[in-house]
Amino acid sequence: MIGYTLSNNVTAGLGLSYSTSNRSSTYKRELNENLTSKFKNESIGVIPFIRAYKAVGSRLGLYLQGEVNYSKYWSENSSSDSLDSTNNGEVLFVGLRPGITFFIARKFALEASLGSLGYSKQKRETEESELYSESDSFIFSLNSSDLLFGLAY
Repeated sequence: MIGYTLSNNVTAGLGLSYSTSNRSSTYKRELNENLTSKFKNESIGVIPFIRAYKAVGSRLGLYLQGEVNYSKYWSENSSSDSLDSTNNGEVLFVGLRPGITFFIARKFALEASLGSLGYSKQKRETEESELYSESDSFIFSLNSSDLLFGLAY
């Protein structure tokens, strides 16, 4: 994420995201037959944000970050006993993330945020079967998968 300080307590910025994962599994079935499956997923995203800080001391601050997170993803599934499938989709998240900033030097700080509160909309399409799904959800999460760390300059 790259940000620009608008005032002493407000920063605006932009983040980019990319993720990829690959998984392969083999299961033993009856009559010594093995089932092999493979899964590949990739996603890219953009995250504009605005962040308001509140000092809690000379080196510690709390912040609340408002953000819009938009990402597109592609996934491929294949299995030795079924048809392959390809999914494409997009996810939009609009919400807030609380966080904490600790200055380790005059211009360097460690940052961490935990959880989120917001609205998410997901669209998904499966190419082979021409299935389309859409979901909307409100999110309140304190899950460890929403634990983010950073270094600020």
